[in-house]
Amino acid sequence: MGVSPAVSEERAAEASTGPTRHSPVFLVVFAVFLITTVICVAGTLIGVAAAHPSHHDTQWFWASGHLLVHGKNPYDRAAVRQIEKSLGLPMHGSYVPITLNPPYTLFLMVPIGFVGPRVGTVVWSLLLVGCLLLAVHLVRGLLDAPYERALLWLAWCFAPAVCCVGVGQTGLIVLVGLVLFLRFHESAPFWAGAGLSLCAIKPHLLLPFGVFCLRG
Repeated sequence: MGVSPAVSEERAAEASTGPTRHSPVFLVVFAVFLITTVICVAGTLIGVAAAHPSHHDTQWFWASGHLLVHGKNPYDRAAVRQIEKSLGLPMHGSYVPITLNPPYTLFLMVPIGFVGPRVGTVVWSLLLVGCLLLAVHLVRGLLDAPYERALLWLAWCFAPAVCCVGVGQTGLIVLVGLVLFLRFHESAPFWAGAGLSLCAIKPHLLLPFGVFCLRG
């Protein structure tokens, strides 16, 4: 017995609007990624909250910000050495680890200079988390259908991003600056330039991108 075109169209419409069934392999992979993401996020949060400031790169940023808000030279090695000794950082000879970021990046370190070292570590880590979330959100706007619905939260499974949050590296600030430039370089040049200025925090990380632009 034949099926009329109207019935066929109705069944096709029902099939298209019905719930999507994923294969067992997809569900297993999704579950693995979900568990991995939860472990990574939980481990990062616990590590940041429990770590001593001397085990976190934020100590250098905090020391510079602390000196700056008190009207002192944030690059004074003697003052930085005294602060880092008080934090329990082991000293090796005359070498004093200080922030090597250029002066125009000090505005990022000033806010954490108003609080204690442990609170500053948490605040800095939250800033990096916000940068990662903003970068992922902006990347979603760069993708065409159907990829804009991709599971971009899986960026938390990317080990370098998690490590940047865990140790307080500024790479995620550079990342959000680069993504801002890619997102707004045609529609909003001002915000694109403002985002690109963040990449000057670590200009050496921008060299491959600059070479690519010159070739284009």
